[in-house]
Amino acid sequence: MRSLLLCLLALITAISGVHAQDNKPTAPPPYRIAAGDVLEVTVQDHVDLSKVISVLPDGTISYPYVGEINVTGLTLKELTVKLSAGLGKQIATPIILITIQKMHEVITNQVVALGAIKTPGKHQIREGYRILDLVIDSGGLAFPLETESAAIIRNGVENIKVDLQKVMSATDLKANVELKANDIIMFTAVEPPKQEAQVLGEVNRPGTVPVTRDSGLTGILNAAGGLTARAALSQAQLTHNGKTKQVDLHTLNTEGRIPADFVVAPGDTLFIPKNKTEFSVYGSVGHPGVQIYPEDKPVTVISALSIAGGLSADANLKNVLLVHPTATGKSKVDVVNMDLLLKKGDLSKDLPLKPGDILYVSAKVPRRVGEGILDYLSFVPLFNLFHIPL
Repeated sequence: MRSLLLCLLALITAISGVHAQDNKPTAPPPYRIAAGDVLEVTVQDHVDLSKVISVLPDGTISYPYVGEINVTGLTLKELTVKLSAGLGKQIATPIILITIQKMHEVITNQVVALGAIKTPGKHQIREGYRILDLVIDSGGLAFPLETESAAIIRNGVENIKVDLQKVMSATDLKANVELKANDIIMFTAVEPPKQEAQVLGEVNRPGTVPVTRDSGLTGILNAAGGLTARAALSQAQLTHNGKTKQVDLHTLNTEGRIPADFVVAPGDTLFIPKNKTEFSVYGSVGHPGVQIYPEDKPVTVISALSIAGGLSADANLKNVLLVHPTATGKSKVDVVNMDLLLKKGDLSKDLPLKPGDILYVSAKVPRRVGEGILDYLSFVPLFNLFHIPL
């Protein structure tokens, strides 16, 4: 009997011990970092590395020597190990202490819209609440649709891309994702590609210029500072998608229009060559020398003299020489009586000049002794060059 009592007592003692062990309080699970938390990082003996860091909505933080890392779901101990690994490359055995300065706000049945949306903030969701509902409740997108993108951050880890084009056009119902409580929706404005073209050659400011639908050739040339006096529009070259073609744009000056199919698109290069076509005027004129032969109109004796600054007061109008060099080395010389041409207005005597022609106007009376002879002699080499009999 006594043995039985001793056994029962031992059994009761054992059972009591088990229950006492079961009732012993257990340690709570370690806290795991979430988006919206504010962390305080202290590095012993390194004040410059001690910082207060906010965990961004996408669950990332940025820290010196470590860069951007995702910390969502990590314990403070796990994050300490990560930061120590990064700092250990710069500091011998860094001692780091991380604390939670402020915990994230627990949202109940709400989503948060952030970024390029007209009214960022929290929104109460209801059954079947989707991306399009959120855009409407937020007042719409902040920027044009084609420049925006969006993503849903779910549980601080999952990143779901959203096709806003399909959402807004309602062409794909699957694209209009249903939102869940605590979702964070990031709207991002994407900078559109620059609409630019290159304008090179005979313009005053060659380089890159903006191109829009309404620019037109005149606007593009004005953006490049306008044409130089040597611009050869009739020989312009346009490079589009790696292919170059020559285009005649001289009608811009003559008729104020260009070919109907001519368009400068973003990425194109417009090259305006130099007009190398010339004629010369020497003698008693305002600006003797080589002159540019214009592309937009023919040159005659009268217009050539005008381009060269007009006749001087002592010009010999009765004996103006027009020299036409030829490929054979022999030149033809026409004598133009400008006195009769101007007095009688007989434009049939206003002879045309071709590129390379030379116009010479002598003086009636030498201004100084010997000047007429010297002026004449200065022109003699031209006659010799073109084998003109004197």
